[in-house]
Amino acid sequence: MIELMEENNIVLTEDEKVTLELWYSIVGPIVAKKALGIEDEDVLNAIQHTTGRENMSKLEKIIYIADMIELKEFSWSRGNKRSNIERFR
Repeated sequence: MIELMEENNIVLTEDEKVTLELWYSIVGPIVAKKALGIEDEDVLNAIQHTTGRENMSKLEKIIYIADMIELKEFSWSRGNKRSNIERFR
């Protein structure tokens, strides 16, 4: 993934460098565009939904919220599973 980010001139913040869970949302749109031929900006933005952003489309918001309420979210940096559903009830 680092190689793909370097090829596309992506500079990670210090937080992104140590939070591997964010990397898929950073390279996901690149892979979707290059490997799958996806050009729809709404779809590409929805793939990059992990941290949210201002003026998100409805699709981005749906994907973002679905990710947040997912029953079991695996945290690679902590090596444990945690449930987020209680936070949203």
